[in-house]
Amino acid sequence: KPADKALVRVAVQPVASVDVASSVVLTGDIQARKVTEQSFRVSGKLVKRYADVGDRVRAGQVLARLDPREQKT
Repeated sequence: KPADKALVRVAVQPVASVDVASSVVLTGDIQARKVTEQSFRVSGKLVKRYADVGDRVRAGQVLARLDPREQKT
């Protein structure tokens, strides 16, 4: 006779089609794939910023402008 083993209770449920949520809510940290340091070739006063931290930008997109009057002196 095999040794007495502890019985394990299981629940059985028939297969059925059910509705499931179409989205899942998750928490976590998001980081950019690429991070690039930005700088100007010349010094000057920043007069306009066209992109903020976290914005998606494209190659060639103007991100900021310097005061042109300071470049003429």
